[in-house]
Amino acid sequence: MQLHSYTEWEAVSYVQLFIFAIFFVEFSFSIIYKLRKRVQLKPILPFGIFFTLFVLLKLTGGILGLVFMHQPTFNLSLFIPTYIFDTISLGFITRSISSLIEHMLNLQDAADLGRFPQHPMIQFKVDDIDTQKDADDNNFAKNFWPFKLVTVVLLVAVALSIAGTSQATETNPPSSVGTLLKTSSVLFLIGVLLMIGILVYILSMGEQFNIVAKLLILGLAILLVRCVYSMLAVFHGISFQTPNKYMIFFGDYKYYTFLGLLSEAWAALCVLVASWYW
Repeated sequence: MQLHSYTEWEAVSYVQLFIFAIFFVEFSFSIIYKLRKRVQLKPILPFGIFFTLFVLLKLTGGILGLVFMHQPTFNLSLFIPTYIFDTISLGFITRSISSLIEHMLNLQDAADLGRFPQHPMIQFKVDDIDTQKDADDNNFAKNFWPFKLVTVVLLVAVALSIAGTSQATETNPPSSVGTLLKTSSVLFLIGVLLMIGILVYILSMGEQFNIVAKLLILGLAILLVRCVYSMLAVFHGISFQTPNKYMIFFGDYKYYTFLGLLSEAWAALCVLVASWYW
């Protein structure tokens, strides 16, 4: 299949695989290291799941992209999952950051800084200390409504992205495709902005997690670039006959490389560094 800048897009896909393979290996080693140090991983298990899914989506998207480009003719059934994986990965890395922030709030609440509402202690037997710790560690964040809002926003964004892309056709896609994808991209942006707002709120509560919060804010600020790229791509219209310059594989590879791929990579690096705190 002949694509504009075929060689460059192929190189970008290999770079994507290389970068996120390194992230996958590093994250795996960090988990093993924490286990050997007998670090309690249960409180940050949601983060581990969402971040792993994010990395796997980028790896799978890179592989599918290479397979798609090496097809002799245009293959819509390959393009759709490739585009979906590339788009919804934004939701998973944002949700992984949300999980880390939830853990930060729980720890900060446990430190009794006097700013958060106190929740009642739950009594257990002496040999149930771990159970009490887990209950305390999860109770406050579950009742902190902004996290519920972020979760709903990201879930709807992912669902709309999948639904919109799945309706794509080679010629004259229905108007619902553009509507769903535009709405999804706006919701991703809202989700990231909400997370930044929560982190700014945490910074105002004290200095216990000052460095970690600033790292995560940096990661989310970089993800704003990714959100803008997604909006540019969908608001200029998804068409295979007259593709816009921001469209993956069919547009200018430099936009995806610097606004999409590298922004997610830098954001993921910030998240990985922040996760080492625990």
